Amino acid sequence: MDTVFVLLISADPIATGAIAQVLAGSGSFRLQAVNDRRIAKARIAGGGVDVVVDDWRAGVPSRADGFTAPAQRGPVPVIALCDTEPAGGDTLPAERFFAPGGEFTGLPEAIRSIVSRRAESRDRSLRRTIRTRSPVVAVIGAKGGVGATTVALNLAAVWAGEREVILAEIHPSAGSLSFCFRPQRAVGSLMNLLRMSSDQISAERTASLLWRSPELPRLRVLFGPNDTTACHEITDEYAQAILAALGSLADTVVVDLSSALSSTTWAVLRNVDLLTLVVERDVLCIKAAARFLKAADEHPEIPLNIAPVLVNRSAVSCPIPIPEIEQQLGPLSAVLPPAAEICMLAEAAGTPLVLRAADTLVGQSLKDLAAHLRP
Repeated sequence: MDTVFVLLISADPIATGAIAQVLAGSGSFRLQAVNDRRIAKARIAGGGVDVVVDDWRAGVPSRADGFTAPAQRGPVPVIALCDTEPAGGDTLPAERFFAPGGEFTGLPEAIRSIVSRRAESRDRSLRRTIRTRSPVVAVIGAKGGVGATTVALNLAAVWAGEREVILAEIHPSAGSLSFCFRPQRAVGSLMNLLRMSSDQISAERTASLLWRSPELPRLRVLFGPNDTTACHEITDEYAQAILAALGSLADTVVVDLSSALSSTTWAVLRNVDLLTLVVERDVLCIKAAARFLKAADEHPEIPLNIAPVLVNRSAVSCPIPIPEIEQQLGPLSAVLPPAAEICMLAEAAGTPLVLRAADTLVGQSLKDLAAHLRP
């Protein structure tokens, strides 16, 4: 078992010392002791706490004194130290560990047991999620014009070589995917779905609005709004309904998002499995990406799996060193080389770059990125 971080809440220095000695002798434990529940709440909110050992022998905490972990991690399991069953403690969510006379030798095994059961529960939940829901990959630019749409449509094109993929343009502004693919007939768009009530959005109705690529039969596209006067924000209810319908129609859904941090962006991001953050190698873009990551941290329901991708749209005279970028954004999933002319030719032909220029350096880089991110 990996090292277990234990937060002990106790005002008894003798018990604290005894527990520290027992855990140290059992290996694979890291202990921090505090004597105040307000301090404990702050420490739990910071993350990284695997289990709380709460000393109830001097009194049972009230519900107002309770504590929870950050929402995305679920509640931290609690072991309550007791001499006997405490009065008034039966309504509090904690597993009892009886330690009459300060006998703590069985505590390491109790901690391992509760942590193991929690891990098994998470694994079962994850397996159920995987079985019942197609993965959703969102792509967003740290600012406009960095190439996020190009990355999104090429990821979708690569994955569509082996499975059913839907590429969806979900944002409140006018879409650009229709200019990239140049469909030869009139097709539906996101606006058709937004004209319905959210409970009317079904897989059948959504499927009728999708455009199928003639070059990639397994790739279908839901185009974004083509009329700027009809654009508006998308609520959580609509985002959930649209993504549920798309997910039932394909093996993978790729969502192209606007770089604006709007309510639509957060509504979609609450329902994705992986977020690809596209950045350029300039100071303003990296600062914007760092602000986005900070804002995402303030939304605990946003997935933690974020993959930054660096796009070199053109050569720059003083590029930011990659180690400096990774220091601010974390490890990069890919660095795409400059290829402005190849991108323009692919767009003019209405063909994904990975099909038109598969053997070029940028084409291979995009295929490598797709393999790395493969959901």
